[in-house]
Amino acid sequence: MSIANRLYFAWLLAVVALIGVAFVPETSSYLFKPLQAKWLWLQVVCLGFQAVVLGVGAFQNWGWTLRYSLPLSLIGCIMGLVSLATGLYPTVMGVPASAILLLVFGVLSVLQFGQTDHPEPIPTHPALGLAALTAVVATLASLYYSEVKHFIPCTLCWYQRVFMYPLAFLLPAGVIFKNAKVQTLALFLTLPGILIATYHVMEEKIPGFNPIQVCAPDNPCTTPWVNYFGFITIPVMSLTAFLIITVCVVVANRQQKKA
Repeated sequence: MSIANRLYFAWLLAVVALIGVAFVPETSSYLFKPLQAKWLWLQVVCLGFQAVVLGVGAFQNWGWTLRYSLPLSLIGCIMGLVSLATGLYPTVMGVPASAILLLVFGVLSVLQFGQTDHPEPIPTHPALGLAALTAVVATLASLYYSEVKHFIPCTLCWYQRVFMYPLAFLLPAGVIFKNAKVQTLALFLTLPGILIATYHVMEEKIPGFNPIQVCAPDNPCTTPWVNYFGFITIPVMSLTAFLIITVCVVVANRQQKKA
């Protein structure tokens, strides 16, 4: 199968799987149970990354995106095995959801293995390095709060993780392999992240602002787990991180065009 066909089929599979997780009642309702659905949410992160990066790669004919998205497919396989072994997921039409997702990530991994295009090394702007550092710090901070401090992520927090976690892989890879094209891919992740984080901050800071009921009643999006200096909460930190990454990526893009 040609690289172009592999790109297209991998992207289509990721999109179908992501839509299935989001809209099939057995899994969509399970997402509102943050403690039990942790592994499922992390696999949604991996699928979201595939849908964005492979979609851009397919329409831009960037075969190298297969190589860049492979690590998260392999991580998805591992999480699928763990979930299948522990039996954490509900069943979909009598089949464990973890088994279905394991199959999806397995097929994605097969499509992403093998020879792919190698982008020509292009010197990256220092701003891309700052963006990569911000993404990594933001990812580690969120894991610290949930895994060490045991703060329970709300649904909006998980949506933001869906767009932040892939950046912690994508941007450092762009810096290491001198691939300035990741700057374009990053914007497809940071802009939705800004919108979600802004909505989360508004819901948290503006009394009575709740036009869309997103979070579960037993784990509301307005719970202020931290409140540094009286105004810096987790959503504020998330929004700041997305804004820093976006500004750095835009600056790097402009400098790249001038060069």
